[in-house]
Amino acid sequence: PDKDVKGENSDRKGRDTPTRAELIPMLISMFLFFVIIAVFSVFETILTTMTSHAFGFGTQANGILLTVAGMISVIVFIFIGTPAIKKYDDRKVLAVGFLFQIAGLFVSATYEWPVHLESDISLPQFIVAAVFLSVGYPVASAYMFSIYSKVLNPRFQGTKMGWLTAAGSAARVIGPVWATHAYDQGGGELLFLPTNALVIFAFVMEIVFWKKLSPHPEYFTAVV
Repeated sequence: PDKDVKGENSDRKGRDTPTRAELIPMLISMFLFFVIIAVFSVFETILTTMTSHAFGFGTQANGILLTVAGMISVIVFIFIGTPAIKKYDDRKVLAVGFLFQIAGLFVSATYEWPVHLESDISLPQFIVAAVFLSVGYPVASAYMFSIYSKVLNPRFQGTKMGWLTAAGSAARVIGPVWATHAYDQGGGELLFLPTNALVIFAFVMEIVFWKKLSPHPEYFTAVV
């Protein structure tokens, strides 16, 4: 019996330990997911502070803004689940999500776009940024989950899926701390330009490791 238990524990440990083929795609995926969630948490954390400072928004106005942003994200989540989108390579859709996030952060940080307004972001500029980020987040996060689940051996995922969630949880902790500190020290430009640089780096990493993020060899032959 003891041998059976040891053998069972050893087998379970082997299943939870990534193979060499899985390790690089897993680490890249976890980093990309960390960036995606970090961007969302940064914008979510600083949103009401920005709108209060720039536009004098109160609780009700910010509540409406957050509701609209949430509705946009829900609509996007529904849309990307349709067959019209699923026919595209997950990596291409993820890249589109990154581009939306990059655009949103760039617009948020560029206070002289399209005109200079006392170094504060203009309302139209802010709305454009919020829309870009509200679209980019659901696209990138949903397809990052999809890519990660496919780069793993479909028969032995278990604990490995939890690692991706852990990366997202870390981003939810670090993002708000960075957002509050950077905005207090230097405003939107100090916050959003470095954050955007991180997203651009993540986008480049996806392109560089494009082939590594392809589905596991057994993905298409796995018995469901």
